[in-house]
Amino acid sequence: MAKSKRNQRKSWKGYFLEFLMLFLAVTLGFMADNFREKSSERAKEKEYIQSMIEDVNEDRINAQEVIEVNTKRVEALDSLLNKSFNFNGTEKEMLELNRYFVQVLIHPEFLTPAELTMQQLKNAGGMRLIKSKKSINEILRYDTKLKKISNQQLYYENYQNKAIASGVKIFNIHELLTSIRSNDSTIIPDRFTLLETDPLFIKTFGNDVAMYKGIIEYYIMLLTELNEQGEVLIGTLKKEYRIR
Repeated sequence: MAKSKRNQRKSWKGYFLEFLMLFLAVTLGFMADNFREKSSERAKEKEYIQSMIEDVNEDRINAQEVIEVNTKRVEALDSLLNKSFNFNGTEKEMLELNRYFVQVLIHPEFLTPAELTMQQLKNAGGMRLIKSKKSINEILRYDTKLKKISNQQLYYENYQNKAIASGVKIFNIHELLTSIRSNDSTIIPDRFTLLETDPLFIKTFGNDVAMYKGIIEYYIMLLTELNEQGEVLIGTLKKEYRIR
């Protein structure tokens, strides 16, 4: 009887030890899996951050080029405005109006953001991997700037089309386009005679150009703000993630 009780006690002890070992094995396995998952997420987070820095640097370079091109366009449109509002119908003025109107016809120079990382963060659940709240805030501010620029580009195209629609009533578009395509630098006054020479009509066209010019100036301002925000974002990411 005593031997049976000892065997029973041993069996309970053995059961407890087996349970304990199983519990420890499961717990350690869970901890190991959790560690691997966290380690993988940290590596992915760092990868996103490094990629974001590269994208923003690319945006800043491209934005500066777009700013320079559009600044030159604004200068040409400013000259077109002056000629439009001070038009007296001379042959020289007609030639100058045609020359500056080309800037209205040229396709806009727009920024095409490097948004691959941003889209991955927003659409693939990548944002949850970013643990730095400061970094998230600056990323979202940068994204807001990108959205404003995208919206402004729509206004840009819309007001350019309005200026063109107004200009086709004044300029001989066929001769202008022929001259541009052939890269003809020879100015022949008869080829660029205006279809409409009423000063009031020219000033009305000038109003449309003024609106177009204002839209471009605001676009330039938004690009400048994007570059500034990009610099802040890169600085924050490098500081938060100790990237040189």
